[in-house]
Amino acid sequence: MATKSMKEFTSPQYRLQVVKDFAVLWKNLFQFFAEKEPERKFTAQEEQAFEDTIQNITVNLFRFHEAVVPFMKNPTESVLKVLGDTPSLAAVHSMSDATFSKTQVDWHALFIEMNKALGKLTLIQPKPRK
Repeated sequence: MATKSMKEFTSPQYRLQVVKDFAVLWKNLFQFFAEKEPERKFTAQEEQAFEDTIQNITVNLFRFHEAVVPFMKNPTESVLKVLGDTPSLAAVHSMSDATFSKTQVDWHALFIEMNKALGKLTLIQPKPRK
């Protein structure tokens, strides 16, 4: 089995793909708290889907951090702040309106930063050979 060289892991193409993949995971997280339903009871399957999304984000966080620096400041701390504020689906939906709004703003600010980083990474991609 061939292993990837360090050069491949630090290539602009690899970094761009890692950030794109992470942005998709981050976008998936928002579906769970796009609308607040305070009295709603969640099924075990819904809580599991939420936990799976959080787990996918945390598993990929190191790769994301390595790929996005220096294009984002403190990406790991910012992501962990939002994740720490959203320990479960029920907790998200039982937040006060002010806390819920702040969480949405924090999520959105990170999403914007990720997309800015994607733009910057796109600019450093090698030009196709003719």
